[in-house]
Amino acid sequence: MIRRPSAHGSHTLELFDSVRRRNFCAHVLALPVTTEIARVRGVYGYQLPKWLAEIDVSIESDVTASISALGGKPDLSVNAPLPALRTVAPQSHLGTTTMINRIDGEWHQTLVQTNTLTYAERFLPRNVSLLRHGGPLSQLLDGLGATTILRLDIVKDAQIVLNMPTPLEASRS
Repeated sequence: MIRRPSAHGSHTLELFDSVRRRNFCAHVLALPVTTEIARVRGVYGYQLPKWLAEIDVSIESDVTASISALGGKPDLSVNAPLPALRTVAPQSHLGTTTMINRIDGEWHQTLVQTNTLTYAERFLPRNVSLLRHGGPLSQLLDGLGATTILRLDIVKDAQIVLNMPTPLEASRS
């Protein structure tokens, strides 16, 4: 997550306000995908750092997920107890993430809208096992010095709209 363009004030207050509003800004550092069409669309349409990877997710009594590195070697794996899932009425838990990235050297924003239907969330979750196996995502987390999981979000059912990028207004001045 990054600060909204033109945001002022405390970084911590900005974070809490974004959580309360369910409206975040983010810059994509890495994005593994499972299909060639998703990789091509992301790389050429959005100029995102995408690559093909095996991604396995299981939401049962526990949540397990694993992402492979290039060549099929393990990269990241996570295991956590499943928090109680909530199922909500459609359009009652809407969220927006504004993805900010450079396309052809210019800053753009892309709205990602979500209609979450079945989910669980935990702040400062316990008993979460995150194993880094040395792939690109593991290296990214190591390079960022990421050591603590602040929030665990499990989404079992949702609708997502990825809009086309538009020039970021703040970059035009």
